[in-house]
Amino acid sequence: MTKERLFYLLHRYMQYQLSTDEERELMAYMDNEESQQLLDDVMAELGETFEVPPDYPIPTKEMFEEIKHDHRFRINKQRGIRKLNTWQSFALVISGIAAIWLFLFIKTGSRPDHPVILPGKKTAVLTLANGEKVSLEAEGHKLISVGGGRQIQVSDGKVVYQQGEKTLSLDAEMENTVATPLGGEYQLILPDGTKVWLNAASSIRYPVDFGHGARKVTISGEVYLEVAQQKNQPFYVRTGNTQIEVLGTKFNVSAYQEDQEVRTTLVEGRVNVLAYGREQLLKPGQQATVNQKNGPIRVAEVDVEDALAWRNGYFSFSNEPLEQVMKKISRWYNVEVEYAMDPANKRLEGTVSRMEDIHDLLKVLELTKTAHFKIKEGRIIVMN
Repeated sequence: MTKERLFYLLHRYMQYQLSTDEERELMAYMDNEESQQLLDDVMAELGETFEVPPDYPIPTKEMFEEIKHDHRFRINKQRGIRKLNTWQSFALVISGIAAIWLFLFIKTGSRPDHPVILPGKKTAVLTLANGEKVSLEAEGHKLISVGGGRQIQVSDGKVVYQQGEKTLSLDAEMENTVATPLGGEYQLILPDGTKVWLNAASSIRYPVDFGHGARKVTISGEVYLEVAQQKNQPFYVRTGNTQIEVLGTKFNVSAYQEDQEVRTTLVEGRVNVLAYGREQLLKPGQQATVNQKNGPIRVAEVDVEDALAWRNGYFSFSNEPLEQVMKKISRWYNVEVEYAMDPANKRLEGTVSRMEDIHDLLKVLELTKTAHFKIKEGRIIVMN
């Protein structure tokens, strides 16, 4: 096996993308004693890339044992990945393997002498109609009563409302809210079957039972929805002064208050965006932008993969302003950003996994030569 092939397989492992044949290939290679030298060489190369002190012990054998016993070899989840150019693919491979390496350092308590800022995870808080708050995590399984005779199932980082017979009770007046903190994400399935993904620092408020009339939810932050079609029951999304009328569809809404804009990106179907007495019908591949204070609805053709990258586990930047990039990183890693330079007119291009240690992510971004980064006292310093 070549070094390039080993990098490739390890990257596929990190991104839950190993096929059955690739899984067997990697496992067999790590079980072969004659492979140890190449494994050592790969780890040594990573040590140089990430400026680990020369005398720092690299636990190659232990790290690969950790991989061999990872539960994901039994799960073998598959994810789509955007086609990347050569430097982006190489950067993802390097940073992905380093994340495994850093995980082992953290687990054993022997890590390089700098603060480790970890990526976000599946975590949220469910607020019931009576005000009770329930902590939601990725692991564990539970059933929760939400009122009106309804229950929800919480498991594998997802909330699922059990669908039952519609009643004439006051369920439509009972609302639940799911909110993620900085450094969190979560998924839920609403009572009508609509699928919802919440990015970091986001929320959605919705009825326990939509009843027989219009379905209405309120969101903040960034949310991706796949709306279940219900005849004679239109679906509306409200955020600030913007309302989105859904006509059976898949779409993403980014409405962070600090961004001062609501961006609605249509993937499939149709939506009608209404704000300040204006409205705009979107086609797939279009994005509507509304200033949260006032102004027209601007429509542009966009790459929907950029808008959905966060849901698929990536940061995707297409000539994006540096300040906007750092906001996304700040929310996901729950870390403050400080500028030691003027970020105006600075833009970034590239695709990077959201599951990396922050040091590795920033090193990948530095390959663009747009800016340099330093972590000091738990903050990211952006420099020329």
